[in-house]
Amino acid sequence: MITTPGYYNATVKDVILAESKSNGTPSLKFKLFVAEVNDHAYFDAWLTDRALENTVNNLNEVFSFNGDFLDLNQFKGKDCQIKIVTEEYEGKAVAKVAYLNPIGGRKPAAMDEDKAKSLAERLNRRAAELARKNEKANLPF
Repeated sequence: MITTPGYYNATVKDVILAESKSNGTPSLKFKLFVAEVNDHAYFDAWLTDRALENTVNNLNEVFSFNGDFLDLNQFKGKDCQIKIVTEEYEGKAVAKVAYLNPIGGRKPAAMDEDKAKSLAERLNRRAAELARKNEKANLPF
């Protein structure tokens, strides 16, 4: 298992439908290979009622998931970016895959044009106030 936090490119080697041992929470369990460190990592994509929409949207963004949980072969061989983080578990620091992202990372969502214009106008007013304040502060008296 990869222990150094950071972003890595990975390839999906296997995917299975699974349940957590502790409480039976359903997930897609991904086995990922990271060539950069010649090691495997594992990721659970949770499938609870509460998590399902976010999970499906993420899988669609990262892998063009077609929504068919009977066809898990659609993931195999596909590339993604993973984020490894360190968490404390039972008093020990452990590394885990926190996120699956598209290769190159997530693209920022575009802001609505009207909202962007409103934000820019507000920022312009504040920047002008700061510039006037700085001009006054730099005047020789």
